[in-house]
Amino acid sequence: MRSRAVTRIAATGAAIALGCAGAIAPASADVAGQSREAVITQYQSVLLPALRVANDWTGSVSGCNAGTTSAAYQDATLTALNYVRGLVSQPAVTFDPSLHADAQAAALIMAAQDRLSHYPPASWACWTSGGSGSAGRSNLHLGRSGAFAIISYMEDSGENNLLAGHRRWLLDSRATAMATGDTSKSNVITVIGSPRRPSSGTWIPWPAPGFFPWQLEPKGRWSLGLPGAGFQAASVAVSVSGAPVAVAVTPTIDGYGDNTISWDMSLPQPARTDYPSDMNVDVTVSGIRLGDGSTVNHSYTVTLIDAAPHPTPSHAYFIDVKRNARGLLASWEAPVDDGGEAITYLVTAAPDGKAGRGLPTRTCTTSLTTCQLTQVSRKVGYTVTITVRNSVGISEPDTFTIRGPGR
Repeated sequence: MRSRAVTRIAATGAAIALGCAGAIAPASADVAGQSREAVITQYQSVLLPALRVANDWTGSVSGCNAGTTSAAYQDATLTALNYVRGLVSQPAVTFDPSLHADAQAAALIMAAQDRLSHYPPASWACWTSGGSGSAGRSNLHLGRSGAFAIISYMEDSGENNLLAGHRRWLLDSRATAMATGDTSKSNVITVIGSPRRPSSGTWIPWPAPGFFPWQLEPKGRWSLGLPGAGFQAASVAVSVSGAPVAVAVTPTIDGYGDNTISWDMSLPQPARTDYPSDMNVDVTVSGIRLGDGSTVNHSYTVTLIDAAPHPTPSHAYFIDVKRNARGLLASWEAPVDDGGEAITYLVTAAPDGKAGRGLPTRTCTTSLTTCQLTQVSRKVGYTVTITVRNSVGISEPDTFTIRGPGR
């Protein structure tokens, strides 16, 4: 259930995935099968605002303080989670507050150790039994937090995520409640430990049939789930505008949420804000075994559309960070597309590892493509994160690690 995905996700993070009264209320965003206008409206009015909510973590790796995040930040994470569930007509879930403290503790362990594990040993920095237990029941991400982590889990890129396990847990048809924990650079989504509901018994495709945002297309890693189905002997055929597309099917393993088949294929991958015209992708999965022993085929069409005509900016490029007499000098190239709006950059430098405990995170905001970070230690390494912002939203974060002495 972990996501550094456990290699780097989209070059900015990583994740690993697992083989309620008083809960934060869900906000349904069921747009499966709806019109183009409804899909665009939901993307812009539900998901984008959730991505804009700032991370306000109150803890610190120094002193192993797990801290917490505001209700607004947790609500934004839940909104993103239920938005993606709604795209495939799965019922909304809540966040169970009784699981939050342990999820926070798990997020702290991952941030402090700068590694991911579902079974972190007691030797790891900031280890607690509650945090360790939560890690074994959760999706784990290093490099992103909050609503951004939800989107990264759904992409599930990387060789360690061929089974799309994070995605499967988030879309689990029997889930009723989950929990979230966040630091400034890690996320935990607890997916096991709450009461279960009867399975929906419906297909769980990602991307979903009908109009679907290009912005959420998972870079060719698609999947189809059906509770209780057997996909071990199934085959997948895909075509775009009638032309067959080569697919690489991942051998199926059950046990990550609902039974699912996943495959990789090469689709045109536009620049983040330069989406082409609508693309119709036809999918047929054949030889699916049902519980009664019969087999069925399932066909559907996904129409990829640009859901953000006035988009968030794309990410910065060619980030470089160097030490100088004043601290750290970060530089980068401007994004390919600014979304037609004035942009600013938020740069943060978080101290790494045990040596960095007790040292503050440094930040700067600028409209230039360079930033001087002062009052940083020469004795530790830093993870520098850059996000690009305009009036519409925030880009995906990009990170650069500058090591400390002797590393």
